[in-house]
Amino acid sequence: LNKRIEAYKQYIIDMRREVAARRRRVSILSRTLEIKLEQILRKREQAILFLQEHPTDDCIKVLVRGLEDDDYGIHWACGTAIAFLGEKAFPAYLEALSKPDHSARLRDSARHIVHYNSSPKVHDDGQVLLAAVKGPSPAITTIEAAYKLRERYS
Repeated sequence: LNKRIEAYKQYIIDMRREVAARRRRVSILSRTLEIKLEQILRKREQAILFLQEHPTDDCIKVLVRGLEDDDYGIHWACGTAIAFLGEKAFPAYLEALSKPDHSARLRDSARHIVHYNSSPKVHDDGQVLLAAVKGPSPAITTIEAAYKLRERYS
């Protein structure tokens, strides 16, 4: 009986050690994943800065698509880049807003893009867009406002 009790005590000690070792491995893995995620986000943000510094039509379209990203930091960085580019990027944003299937996230970017826009013209013209976004039936009124504004920037 004493041998069984001693064996059971040793088993419990071994299991506690095993649990502690697994917890350490999980902790290390968790920290590694956090670091990797941080690196990926940093690379994405660097990519947005690159797109902002090289504003071709294709780069601007990528920035507009980034406004619908699930990561709010990426969403914000794309909106800031579009605002920085001013009149050059605003037509692509309006084009995306004038599509019937645009998302609420894309529509909500209007405040950020218009308010922080580097172009006084876009800032002034964008007030119509902001009124549409805030008004009743924002999906429909935003499409109409974006379509009308697109004509000014064609």
